[in-house]
Amino acid sequence: MNYYAGILTGRTNTTNNDNNNFMYVGRLELLPWQSKVLGQDSSLKLGGDILNSRDDKGTNISQTLNLLVNTDGSLSRLPSPARMKNGVELDAWLNIRSV
Repeated sequence: MNYYAGILTGRTNTTNNDNNNFMYVGRLELLPWQSKVLGQDSSLKLGGDILNSRDDKGTNISQTLNLLVNTDGSLSRLPSPARMKNGVELDAWLNIRSV
């Protein structure tokens, strides 16, 4: 089992925290199966993560500085209302490899 947690700036691809909030992220990975399939080392990894962040009113989400996120997730020109972002992801990875 592996786990990860992070407190990040609320946006990616930027060097400053331009929405004045942070993104909170947690991830859990499990390796429930590891064996051989047709003589090849094999494994199954399951993972999931959650995130929470908030964009303040007027937060710019484009490089051209003219697109903003509306509360329903749509895009509009300036100005923009505040918006909460929550996300959940589940994934699986089946690995079959030769030694």
